[in-house]
This record gives sequence, structure tokens and C-alpha cells, in this order.
Amino acid sequence: MRLFLHSILILFLYLSVRSWGNRIQSIYNFFSKNTIELLKNSIVQFYKTTSIDHFHETKTDGELIFG
Repeated sequence: MRLFLHSILILFLYLSVRSWGNRIQSIYNFFSKNTIELLKNSIVQFYKTTSIDHFHETKTDGELIFG
């Protein structure tokens, strides 16, 4: 009977640790994917802002000069 209870306890602990490992992996995957998306969006926004700041147009003699 003791061996059976020990086996049940070991199985329970194994499944608990395994499920916690899956939860931790899921949380890690969630945050790593979202962090990468946030970084990509920040970089795109930065490039959009800098390209607008460096875009100048001047109208001379009916022509547009971009510089």
C-alpha cells in the first residue's frame, strides 16, 4: 500500500512539474513574441517619424524640389 501511495505521489508531482513547465513556457512565448512585435512597431514608427522630419519640399518656379 505504501508503494502505491508513493507511486501516486510521484506521478502527481511529475504531472504538476510538467504542467508548470508548460505554463512557464507559454508565458515565456507570449512575452517574447509580444516584445518582438513591440520592438518592430517602435522601429517602424521611428523610421516613419525620421523620414517625415527629413522630408522638405520647396516650391520654386512651379517645380517641387525635394531635399
